[in-house]
Amino acid sequence: MKKLAYLLLASALASTSQAASIFKADNNNALNTTGSWVGSTVPGSSDVAVFNNTLTASRTAQLGGNLSWAGIQLTNPAGAVTISNTAGAALTLGSSGIDMSTATQNLTIGATVNVGAAQTWTVNSGRSLAVQGVTSFANKVTFDGGTGATVANITASNASNSGAGGIEIRNATVTNSQANWTYGSGVITMNGGGAATGTQARIAVSSNTTIGNTVTLSSAKENNMFLFSGNNRSMDLTGVISGSGGVTFQANGTGSLLTIAGNNTYSGGTILIAPTSTIIVSHDN
Repeated sequence: MKKLAYLLLASALASTSQAASIFKADNNNALNTTGSWVGSTVPGSSDVAVFNNTLTASRTAQLGGNLSWAGIQLTNPAGAVTISNTAGAALTLGSSGIDMSTATQNLTIGATVNVGAAQTWTVNSGRSLAVQGVTSFANKVTFDGGTGATVANITASNASNSGAGGIEIRNATVTNSQANWTYGSGVITMNGGGAATGTQARIAVSSNTTIGNTVTLSSAKENNMFLFSGNNRSMDLTGVISGSGGVTFQANGTGSLLTIAGNNTYSGGTILIAPTSTIIVSHDN
């Protein structure tokens, strides 16, 4: 019996030791096939899928089927990387999240994404991450653009997104062009590092939309911004805005209307910028 137990333990340890970084092969094969990966091993739930300089050109690969990875790392491929959608399939990401901290190219994910654990999506200065498929924010995602002087852009806006995990924005611009986009029903925390160094936490909107989420402000008013662009647009903030920080509301374009309607309690102050548009504050701290 003891011998059997030792064998089972050794097997379990061997299985654990096999969890690794798995490198994408230089092709456009579907990601659920062995031919898509160096060493012919499809990443599993304990593995990080790595897109590096093995890729000699821009690559687009279908998800191919349901996949579960610990995370994604994109470093220095020769061109942009796209993970395209496969109907009825989803990519579940674990606690390693998405690491583009040293990325030299952009990443687009068109597939359905499930946030399987609390995680961080880190994007290098000047690069962009576009998560275009439907995303289930069942757990919290922190969007982090690092400390570079050039803004990192992250898009994960889809009108069908769901989940109560919430998001936190650090030093990045989260862009939204779809009408009535959502990050699910969770709290949006804005925790920008500094306007002077380009590390604000910004939500940039260019479509008619209503944001009903509770928003928590965790840093100075110059460091957190709602940026509303376009002519003759409307944006309504109906959720409560709270926290010890402050916020800047900026409405660009002509003839647009930004309404701040929540029973807000934040204490860090407000900056309003609207040269040719209107900002209505019906409830404020």
